Formats: sequence, structure tokens, C-alpha cells
Amino acid sequence: MTGRRRTFVAVATMAVVAVACAPDGPDAPGTDGADIAPTDISSTDISSTDDAPTAIDVDVATAATVSIRARGCGPRTRFGVGTVIGERIVVTVAHVVAGSDTVQVVGPDGRSVPVDVVWFDPDLDVAVLRPDAPVGTPIELSPTAPDAGPGIVLLPRLGGEDGEVGVLDVEVVRSVTIRTTDIYRTVELERSGVEVAARIEAGDSGAMVHTPGGTSGIIWARSSERSDRAWAVDLPAVVVDEAERLVTPVAVHRCVH
Repeated sequence: MTGRRRTFVAVATMAVVAVACAPDGPDAPGTDGADIAPTDISSTDISSTDDAPTAIDVDVATAATVSIRARGCGPRTRFGVGTVIGERIVVTVAHVVAGSDTVQVVGPDGRSVPVDVVWFDPDLDVAVLRPDAPVGTPIELSPTAPDAGPGIVLLPRLGGEDGEVGVLDVEVVRSVTIRTTDIYRTVELERSGVEVAARIEAGDSGAMVHTPGGTSGIIWARSSERSDRAWAVDLPAVVVDEAERLVTPVAVHRCVH
């Protein structure tokens, strides 16, 4: 597999405010550069497990990774990352596709495929897409929160061509409960997830954190305090359990401003 590989090591706990993934990039919550800022974070230490496999199947994770391109909110295309978790089922973040007129995914083979949004949750910031044709190779993921320890994030931006995916080595630091808002900043709520030592950049929203134990989390925010910190929301169990039944397009609400 081609593409650069980077490693970032976890450090001690910190005071942090998280903002929406890449606030100055194409997947920003709004064109004015506004962000989605958690107001409070509580954490739980998590320990690595000796029962997990010692390696992640990078090839399998790569084959399940796609790029997201959403149009309809102004002149720019919004970019994100998605993961194929079933036959014609892709999970990503809601704020990338919110308000869009058309959404496409670009698979590992470079093919661009139109999709329907079939599940949209602005509170969790999670969306499920159904491509018009099979794309990528599904990966089996557990909705269990990731264990502390090493993991990887697959990022198309680290590749050189459409569909080419690079590997970012990361570290899951701790479980967190973040007091934040929905993607429109209208309702206060809490999201459960993990803090991740990773350098997240524009277009990375929706990327999956893969761990040796098969657990995962969806990158939705990066820290405004440190450039090597990000936040991942837990993969909703309903998405894993009900994804095969999600076939009807749903409203993607309004654009995020």
C-alpha cells in the first residue's frame, strides 16, 4: 500500500476545547468558520486489554475506506471520509452531508459513485449513506467503545490519487463524555466517545479509528488547544444493527452555518 505513515504518541491529560473537524477546511460546520465547541468534558481512564489481537489488518481497513464529496451548500464542495460497513452501506459524519443536494463517494479503486443519505443524526453527528452501486469492501466493526492503546485512521488525503488511502498511526487515550451541541448549535447534549492522539486536518471528518480489538470510533472534531488531539464519537449500535434495513432516503436538513 502506498501513502505516508505517521505516528503520534499519547501524553498526559490536558485542558481542552474541541472544535468541529477542520474548522478552516471544506468540511467545516459553516462558511463563516464557526465551530461546534464542547463546553465540558468528563473522562474515564481505560486500560488496554490483553485479549485483543496484536495487529490491525490494514489492508482490510483500507479496502473499506472511501472519500465523501457533498455539494449544495455554497460554491465549495465539502469533503469527508467514510467507512463501508456492509453491502452498499457507508458511515460518516452528518455535518459533511448536511444540507447537500448531491453526495458521492470515491472508492479505493478511484470510482465515484452517487449515494443516498439513508440515516442522518445531527445530535450524534453521524450519517449513513447508500451508494447506487457497491463500493469498497465492507469491514466488520464493533459498536463497543475503543480500548486505550494504539490504533490507525485511514485517510485518503495521505494518498496521491483518487481512492488511494494512507495510514495514520494514532493512540486512543481515554473515554470521554463531551457536553456539546447538535451540529446546528441549537440543542445542548452529550456525546460519548474517546480522545485520540492524532493530527487531524481538513477533510478528515468521518474517518474511522480502527483498533486491534475491532472496536472503532468516528472522528468528528479536533482540539483547538493542541494540533495533535482529536475526538471520536462511538459508532452507534443502531447503525451496526439496522444498517442493512436502511434503504429509504431521508432529509439532510439544512446546511450548517
